Amino acid sequence: MATSFKNMIYDLTPTASEQTVYGIPTDSHSIINAFYVNNTGGSTINIEVRLDRGPGRNYVANQTIVFSTPLTSGQYLNLLTGPLVLEGGDKLVFTTNTTGRVQGTIAAMQVNREDQETTPIGSV
Repeated sequence: MATSFKNMIYDLTPTASEQTVYGIPTDSHSIINAFYVNNTGGSTINIEVRLDRGPGRNYVANQTIVFSTPLTSGQYLNLLTGPLVLEGGDKLVFTTNTTGRVQGTIAAMQVNREDQETTPIGSV
């Protein structure tokens, strides 16, 4: 099992359209420890981050809003109060109500299941 630590920087010029800020490979899962956002524009921006589930999993919903908050000009904020676990194929989609500029960092541990060892039958 290969584990990698990722510090992903993003720089978005928001519009009314959606933008994926982080997508998980289908053979991996990820634990996000921090999701920082910074409004570098001149006015307040309302942001929303949605979790879209990958294909092939039967859950009650295929998507949910995980963050929704206004950011004043110059405000820097960590959206997480605890870890966020994402499964293979999941993605975080960013939207905002206005134009402006949002920069930030996502700090995550990503585990690739393709290399994962299996436990032999009869082992503890």
